[in-house]
Parts: sequence; C-alpha cells; structure tokens
Amino acid sequence: MAVGPAAAAAVVALRASDGAGTTLLDFGYAQGASPAGGFTPDRPFAFGPGCAQGTPFVLDGASQFLPGPPYPLTSARYAADLNEIKALGGDDVTTPSTRAAHETETALLWLESSPLQ
Repeated sequence: MAVGPAAAAAVVALRASDGAGTTLLDFGYAQGASPAGGFTPDRPFAFGPGCAQGTPFVLDGASQFLPGPPYPLTSARYAADLNEIKALGGDDVTTPSTRAAHETETALLWLESSPLQ
C-alpha cells in the first residue's frame, strides 16, 4: 500500500514479456525411449518444457544453478539410487514398498501442491 498502484503497475509492465505465459503442458514434445539422455516420459506430455526460456525474478538466468550430469548407467551410485527408488516407490499392493506412512503423506502433499496438479 505504501508503494502504491503506480509501482505495482510498473512491475506488471516490466514482467509483461517475461515468458511466464509459456505453455505448461506440451503434448507434442519430442520424447525419447532411452534412460541415458532423452526425455523418457511417464505421462503422454512434457510439463513446463519452456520454463527455462522465461526471465527469472531474482536469478541471473535459468542456467545459474544447473545440476551435474547424471551418473553413468553402469556406476555403483546409479545402481544404489535405482534400488532405493524401487524399494520406496512401490504401491504396497502390487509392488512392495519400504516407505514409511509419513513419507507417503509428504509425497502426496507435494504432489497435490504442485503446478501439475
């Protein structure tokens, strides 16, 4: 309120072409079938593939904090991570799961609060 409507309008004008209006669901996104590099979907669309082209609010750019490359498929670390996911990821009906009840609750919270939902 102290800044006023003119300042708010200036911010809206500044962000008008920031790319935030990009399509979130892209059903035509090129999909690969290899776990080593291509986008291998678990749904028939890509979620937010154009988000990296938007102008960030406070970062210098979308590439400022990129993760490192994935572990090689033949590495011990990849095998350990995959086994952890398999152990935790079951539904405990048709596939077993070692996931605790609070972990399931946390996962459902984050799923339901995601832009995808």
